[in-house]
Amino acid sequence: MRTSSYPAETPGELLTLVPKRGAIVAPVPPGEAEDVLDAREAVETAAVRRLLRTPERVPAAVDRLRDALEVQRGYAEAGEIDAFAEADEHFHRTLVAAGGNALLIRFYTGLADRQRRMNVAALGPVPDLIPVVLRQHDELVAIIESGDQAAFTTALRAHLDGTHRR
Repeated sequence: MRTSSYPAETPGELLTLVPKRGAIVAPVPPGEAEDVLDAREAVETAAVRRLLRTPERVPAAVDRLRDALEVQRGYAEAGEIDAFAEADEHFHRTLVAAGGNALLIRFYTGLADRQRRMNVAALGPVPDLIPVVLRQHDELVAIIESGDQAAFTTALRAHLDGTHRR
């Protein structure tokens, strides 16, 4: 870990040790954030495409996503941004897991820390976005339930753009 007062420069470094201040969570650098968003879009879209090829698995996946969304709603109502960000990551990981591709699940899990840091950075200063994120998650679940893969791709891109590319 770093011990300077400068932000972490190594991609993926989570903490920076600052003398007389302790450890601070390092932000995801802008170029890396764009890489994370591109990877998330590719993985989540592929997961849903695969899920929709086996329609008999969709109802169980929708139930798991709705359960994850209810947990996220609880954190939103309590105003717990960090827990909301973690629940957001869990919602999207549940979506990826629904696709059933073990390689994509492992890859996506590797993005979790960056994703949570990006969520806190995006939502912390603008808490009015939280209800928007919840509505968009509801919409993503409804689209999965409808079986419309093209609509999912469009809605996911709008969701990621609206949250992180403002």
